[in-house]
Amino acid sequence: MTLLEKKQTLKKAIDRLSDDQVENVLLYLEHLQKRDTARVDYVESLLRTEKNLFDRLAQ
Repeated sequence: MTLLEKKQTLKKAIDRLSDDQVENVLLYLEHLQKRDTARVDYVESLLRTEKNLFDRLAQ
């Protein structure tokens, strides 16, 4: 399934949801987005720590 097909399928599914279900889906997607942002921040922090360790070893 292509990305375009997936987006169209999602749009059709959203159109069939009740108002309450749409609200729940939106909250869930926002939660996923925040969790992904936290994961990226964590990885960046690890990379900075690793860089500092390599800099110390290089001295």
